[in-house]
Amino acid sequence: MLGRTSSTRDAMRGSARLIVLVSLAGVAAGWASDTRTQAPPPVTGQRSAPGPNASTTGLAAPMSAPLLGFVWDQASSTVRQVAGVPGAALGGSAFLSNLGFTAAGISPDQEIALLTNGTGVLYAVALPPAGPPFALASGLAADVRAAFSPSGKMAVLYSPSATSTFVITGLPTFPEVREVSSLSGVTGIFNAIVSDSGTLLVARAGASGVSISTAGLNAQLTSVAVVGQLGGMAFLAGTESAVLTDAQNNFLWKVSGIGGAAGPTVLANASDGLTQPGLVAVSLDGKAAWVIAAGSTSILEFSLNAAGHFTNRIEAPFPITGLARLNGGCVFALEGPPQGALFVLDGDWPAGRIVQVPLTPLPQPLGGLQ
Repeated sequence: MLGRTSSTRDAMRGSARLIVLVSLAGVAAGWASDTRTQAPPPVTGQRSAPGPNASTTGLAAPMSAPLLGFVWDQASSTVRQVAGVPGAALGGSAFLSNLGFTAAGISPDQEIALLTNGTGVLYAVALPPAGPPFALASGLAADVRAAFSPSGKMAVLYSPSATSTFVITGLPTFPEVREVSSLSGVTGIFNAIVSDSGTLLVARAGASGVSISTAGLNAQLTSVAVVGQLGGMAFLAGTESAVLTDAQNNFLWKVSGIGGAAGPTVLANASDGLTQPGLVAVSLDGKAAWVIAAGSTSILEFSLNAAGHFTNRIEAPFPITGLARLNGGCVFALEGPPQGALFVLDGDWPAGRIVQVPLTPLPQPLGGLQ
C-alpha cells in the first residue's frame, strides 16, 4: 500500500484525469502524458521473455534464478529487487533512485509498481524497470493511497481528504483508471481494499465507530458492519470474502458474500488470545491469517477455516507498520525496521519464521532515469 505523504493540501478535483498510455514496456521516451483513449499494446513481462538460446520445443528452456520479489526501500526512496528464497535471499539491485518519489506500492504478483511524489500524480512502472515510470493519472490528492487486489490485477485509489475514489483495472498490461460513481462526494475514507473482481470495502469514521461499507464500479454503497476501531482488512484471493480486525473490541472477523448478502463470522476474540489486533494479511490459499497486535511485536496466525485460538505466534524484532506481499503462498516483507534492514515473514515455513535479508550497498546513480 502506498504510504501517507507529508502534504494533504491538494484534494482530488472531481475526478482524476484519465491517462491511458502506451504499454509499460514502451515508455523509454520519457514521462508520458498521452491522453489518447485507444488501448495500448500489451506488455511483455521482463522476467517471462525467452532468452536468445531458449528452445521453442520447451526441452531446453533456460532456468532463471529464483526471485523473492521487489520492495520499496523508504530509507533510500528506491525500489529494490530481492533475489532468492526466504532464508537464502539478498536485497540487491535498486531502481528509480533520485526521482523524488515519496511512496510506492508493489503489486502482489511483482509485475508493476505504483508511485507518488506528493503532487497528486500517480506513476506506474513495470518490474524490473526497463525505462522511466509514466504518469497514469493526475489531479489526485497529495496523500493518495493505493491497495492492490490479491492477484494484483486491480487496485483502489483513495484518500481521507478526497471526494472521489478510483479503481484501476487491467493491470499490469492495460491499466485504466475509473472513478467509482457511488463514492462520488463521499469523504473520510481512511482505508480501502479491492477484490479480484473489483468489489470494494471502504472504512470511514462515524459517531458510533468505524463504518465498513461495500461499493464497486457497478454497485451502490452498502453498509456491511460497524466496528469499534478498525485494525486492518484484507480480501481473500479470488473470492468476495475478506477478514478484518477490531482493535477496540478484540475481534477477528471473516465476512463472506461481500457485494451481496454479506455475512460476518467471528473467527477469534480476546479469549482466543487477541489483544488489540491491528494489521492483517492472508495466505494465497485462503487458509490462514496473520494478525499483528497493535503497539506490539507479536504476530499471530489464525485458521480461516475454523474459529478458535491462534495456531502460531512469532515475535518480530521491531514494531511492524505494514506488510507487503512477496512471491510465495504466505511470504511478506515487514515494514518498519531500522533503516538499511529488510525482514521477511515466511509463513510458508512449517512453524513460521522471520528472516533477515542482507542488503548490498546502493549503486552510484549512473543517469538514464534521473
